[in-house]
Amino acid sequence: MVYETKGRRFEPCRARFIPEKAAFCLLFFWSAPLAGSGTPPVSVGPEVRVQLGKVQVIATSEPGETRWGYHQYPALFRLPQGRIGLGFSHNADATEAVGHASPMVLSADEGKTWKRVYNHVAGYKPHPTVAEVSPGEFLSISPVVAFNLKATGLSLPPPVGYLGDEKGISLHRYEDSPKPIQDYMRELPAYRWTPDLPAWKPETVVYDTRGRLIWKHTKSHLVGRTRIEHAPARLGDELFYGDYQGTFIAGDDTIPRHWPATCMVSRDEGRTWTRRSTIAVDPTGDSYMTEPMIAVTSEGRLACAIRGSAHDTDYTKGHRLVITFSSDRGRTWEPIQPLHKFGVFPCLLLLENGIMVCSFGRHGVHMKFSADGTGRTWSKPTTLIPMGTSGNRNTCGYTSLLAVGPDEFLIAYSHFKHRDRQGRRQKAILLRRVRVSR
Repeated sequence: MVYETKGRRFEPCRARFIPEKAAFCLLFFWSAPLAGSGTPPVSVGPEVRVQLGKVQVIATSEPGETRWGYHQYPALFRLPQGRIGLGFSHNADATEAVGHASPMVLSADEGKTWKRVYNHVAGYKPHPTVAEVSPGEFLSISPVVAFNLKATGLSLPPPVGYLGDEKGISLHRYEDSPKPIQDYMRELPAYRWTPDLPAWKPETVVYDTRGRLIWKHTKSHLVGRTRIEHAPARLGDELFYGDYQGTFIAGDDTIPRHWPATCMVSRDEGRTWTRRSTIAVDPTGDSYMTEPMIAVTSEGRLACAIRGSAHDTDYTKGHRLVITFSSDRGRTWEPIQPLHKFGVFPCLLLLENGIMVCSFGRHGVHMKFSADGTGRTWSKPTTLIPMGTSGNRNTCGYTSLLAVGPDEFLIAYSHFKHRDRQGRRQKAILLRRVRVSR
């Protein structure tokens, strides 16, 4: 696709056209309104300058691998002692596989080289997360296996509602559930690293259960709970996390009809978390508000990008990316606004140079940039993997971002059509270094 403005032509640089030996590809593009979004975008932003580093192949599957969930869902995170971790899934995308060990690679040189390791703290699927909650202090709340009702002989109370029109997920009141299930929902096993004792120490994080609802697939005997899928955002003395796995009753005792996004807050470096507000919910039950990520803007406000979905198989209308803002530390949120016409698992990152990055996928893998860092003006997308003819044919679409300098970051993503030296197709976890400036 070629864009024109003032008689000049700019063509986005796509990953498949970049020779692997090239160190960087320089890209200019001019922002324009999103086509086919149905409603106007937040705002059209100014042009930015992007340099794409060469593609790094971090891990590959066996040739011919096509199973969903395998070699997908990459997650980048900072580790103590200046290291970087990258984990990814290598088992089925199912509740049964949550909390199981998954591969992880480690870099001690800001992502230039990587080695395979086993990590008992962060080596679990899906979306392992380690966050630096204060200078030199790190917290990891890894996913754990689901609670097995059949194995324990326990049962949930009668459902009080369902998520979605098909009633495939039932909701049950936390306070009416057996104590072992309550303990499972409230107490999250975690590890903490502190500068005074540089080692990972196990601890229990306490999660708010006031007004909590427990969800379960109606045909399953497994119960899941909150998973920390992104590093929390710090604003002042508080940490903020956007949750959707933890479902709550609304203040007026209303049972949600589809997944709501909830603002969770910690004032003690992640040891306890309380619900502050509902970020977004569709009262009609037509659309879910899932996979939220909160970030601090250049103005000191909170921005939250969310995966929303309408009941439509057309990619231009089905999965849509939305964004909302809070000016009072997450107590209230503005009405959601469209960010892009499609997208799953949005990631937000504010760089030291004041530019905010948003990565997303499905279809393909893309990045957008807010030049002023407010999140209210966004560039045209930069494409790393093209959309293709089916939503998950080229990639799972899940991405991960990590800053490695004032104007540089790493982006990790999957590619389902990678070729080995014999030309055989395989899945791959890819990484690129990106530099962005105004």
